[in-house]
Amino acid sequence: MDNNPNILDSLMEKIENYSKINIELMKLISIKKVARFTSILYVNSILAIILILCVFLVTIGLAIWVGKFFGEMYLGFFIVAAAYAILGLIYCVFLFRYNKKTIEKRLINFLVD
Repeated sequence: MDNNPNILDSLMEKIENYSKINIELMKLISIKKVARFTSILYVNSILAIILILCVFLVTIGLAIWVGKFFGEMYLGFFIVAAAYAILGLIYCVFLFRYNKKTIEKRLINFLVD
């Protein structure tokens, strides 16, 4: 009978250690996911900024070239802006036709995984 309290104490101590280790593991997994998400966001943000700057400079060059072709600089900018507006409308129509729930599922799976 003397042995039972020692067994219970030992069992309780093991359960306590197991729960502490499990909590620590969950913290580390969460930190890993946040770090992964943050690094991906950081790299993609830098790439997006570079891409936006490149598109901006190409757009200005294209507008100047089209403006020289038509003889008036402002016509080049209007034509390029109209082309971008048409592309934007086509993209919006395509995006709205695409299932929004699929986009949400992909985002949730990315954040959970």
